[in-house]
Amino acid sequence: MRTPVARTRSRMDPRKARTTEAILSAAESLIGQHGVNGVTFKQIGERIGSANRNVVQYHMGDMDQMVKHIFAWRLPALEARRAALLSIAEAEVDAPSVRALLDILFRPIFETVDDEGVRVFARFLCGVYFSDRMDLRAEFAKTAPVSDRIIKMLGRYFDSKSRQLFPIRLLAVSQMIVSFLARLDSHSTPPRDEQIFQDLLSISAAALLTPTTNPSS
Repeated sequence: MRTPVARTRSRMDPRKARTTEAILSAAESLIGQHGVNGVTFKQIGERIGSANRNVVQYHMGDMDQMVKHIFAWRLPALEARRAALLSIAEAEVDAPSVRALLDILFRPIFETVDDEGVRVFARFLCGVYFSDRMDLRAEFAKTAPVSDRIIKMLGRYFDSKSRQLFPIRLLAVSQMIVSFLARLDSHSTPPRDEQIFQDLLSISAAALLTPTTNPSS
């Protein structure tokens, strides 16, 4: 299943809404290619075919605000998909496995592609992360309650001794999954992509659950 590009919901006039969405889509793609610091408003304006060099800044403010706008644009659809997947999983078993929870958390990103089959949001996340700007995502934590619940469910698989390792391990597997998804391109096929995604889930679940080692042993 492919998650379509999210539509901006607002009371703005249709022309302004179309312009805003075009800017967000272009910025998401460019940041995924060049990182936050490698993109200018001029480049975004050129991508959407605007002769007005100030149109992007007028709509978005600065680049930090641009990144925040993209998160706000994408997150509702991602969270809705996670909620649906979690509901299905909990209807089947009382406690979904670590692998199942990782699937629910990352499948919406796996499914989010543009018209050419490019996983634009996965690439955008990589661009933001490698630009050291993931702090801009933090303020949206309260708008992602399903993700927060899934992460808490994953944390229950760690006992009191290993729980301190959970955030580090989750960050590591998250970066691995998203980075790999960002490299799946339009030349691959849905069956192959799904197989790769399934392998990533298995590897990530194993990494999260690997027994802790005693440094002195």
